[in-house]
Amino acid sequence: MSVFRKDDTKSGFDLVDFENNFNVINKPNKADSCLPNPVDNLIAFRMNMDGATLIQIYDLGKGTKLKSVELTETFTYWKWVNKDVIAIVGDTSVFHLNVYDEKQTALDKVFERSGNLAPGNKCQIINYSLDPNGRYCYLAGISASSGQINGDMQ
Repeated sequence: MSVFRKDDTKSGFDLVDFENNFNVINKPNKADSCLPNPVDNLIAFRMNMDGATLIQIYDLGKGTKLKSVELTETFTYWKWVNKDVIAIVGDTSVFHLNVYDEKQTALDKVFERSGNLAPGNKCQIINYSLDPNGRYCYLAGISASSGQINGDMQ
């Protein structure tokens, strides 16, 4: 579990390890959100910086930074789709980042958002998923029109 903390002098995250006697790890930084890996002892941080977004991945067990990539569009949804890959839904496209692939130095663009999930439509992204082989994916969102909630998938 992660808890965002901000006061007058510093900000950061406190990470509570439920499997290690509720050990609390303090990570001071300027990130606005974090995403713990569901399997490995990794954490991803997101920082908005002058129109771009910086994503950094850390191995908490080794105390090292695994990746640092920049995205030139903003995003509001991200998710670990498996223990190796983070999916990032940007304003116009969906990207993948494999944290263990040393050759990957930038985000891989998977597809552009289209239909009701395209840019300009007022749609809130609520899920993204991959099949077990990583070949097929879907993006899901909701929107409101005429007093009804609509669900859309791509």
